[in-house]
Amino acid sequence: MDKKERVRSLYDQTSAHYDDRYWEIQIHKYSAFEKDFLTNKAPLIVDSGGGTGLLARYLNREIVVIDLSVGMLKVASSKYPNVHLIAADAEKLPLRCGSSDLVVSFSMIQNLPNPEKGISEIIRCSSHDGIVTALSKIISQDRLVELIEMFSVDYEVVDLSQEDVAVRFAQ
Repeated sequence: MDKKERVRSLYDQTSAHYDDRYWEIQIHKYSAFEKDFLTNKAPLIVDSGGGTGLLARYLNREIVVIDLSVGMLKVASSKYPNVHLIAADAEKLPLRCGSSDLVVSFSMIQNLPNPEKGISEIIRCSSHDGIVTALSKIISQDRLVELIEMFSVDYEVVDLSQEDVAVRFAQ
């Protein structure tokens, strides 16, 4: 079983309890970017690796959630009617270039076999801004910056916590 299949299987198995386990942790990450969400009047926010739709719950607005785990998306569909769901690979997002004003990915990049492909797709699909966070025990801040620097975008490192690293980028 390759890495993507292992990750998909893990999240399918844990999807029923994901929100209970991770809501508080995710709120901390989302709140660090509150001004991005409030100032961005984006008609379309895409959450790559958005799982159960917790960002839609936090923002209380319509967003697009893309995730590899059908189990996670089933939870999202049952809880959050303001979520458009797409089962897809974050390394091959089924979106046109520049089709979203804001593309975000919270703690998903470290789960990819090729994180640079996931970041490339986030940048490709964003017409303006993006946010990428990762678990620091898997991807260091230096490595996340190195991955972002592979692309021609302006960025800033955002201090989240000892467990998370984050970068905000603009095109």
